[in-house]
Amino acid sequence: TRLSHLQKLCVLRAMRPDKVVPGMQDFVVYQIGQRFIEPPPLDLPKSFKDSTSTMPIVFVLSPGADPYDSLLKFAEELRFARKLSAISLGQGQGPIAERLMVSA
Repeated sequence: TRLSHLQKLCVLRAMRPDKVVPGMQDFVVYQIGQRFIEPPPLDLPKSFKDSTSTMPIVFVLSPGADPYDSLLKFAEELRFARKLSAISLGQGQGPIAERLMVSA
């Protein structure tokens, strides 16, 4: 077609707003490459090294993402499995999470 990729994206936004996210991903891949739409792999040892008792590791999950098994394995390697506390926020879990952070 005669439309540029950006113009196609604008038409897509006007006609099919529900398809903008996949369209934008295609645009980014075309312009600068696939690696810019893929999340980097989680490096738990590096994240742990950067964390402190006042700056804990917090996982914000998206559908299909579950780092718990990797976290548990890493905690066992460091012999921290007994010290590991994991909690899902939501539905009244905030105060429990706060107590866990205070006791850390």
